[in-house]
Amino acid sequence: MSEPVIIGNATLYLGNCLDIMPTLGAVDHIICDPPYEAITHKALDGKNTARRNDGRPASPAVDFGPIDEIREQVVAMGEQCEGWFIAFCTPEGVWPWAQAINASPM
Repeated sequence: MSEPVIIGNATLYLGNCLDIMPTLGAVDHIICDPPYEAITHKALDGKNTARRNDGRPASPAVDFGPIDEIREQVVAMGEQCEGWFIAFCTPEGVWPWAQAINASPM
């Protein structure tokens, strides 16, 4: 884990949230941009000839695993959160995130 960076009254941590969050205790808010879903990885695997809506080629393959296997672990971090839990995702990820969040006690 890298050293935290203090910005005003906020602290920024650069690293894997699954490693960092257990060391923090309660937090005010969680704002995260987790990995893509497996379906998005498949679309970006370099074999897909799909194009973006603007006609440009699809993005190159990604070099990290999909969120699907660890989504519940990420949602469980919300139990440490005393305010907002915000997770950015693709449109395809909205339903799986909603299911995981609604099934959690947070």
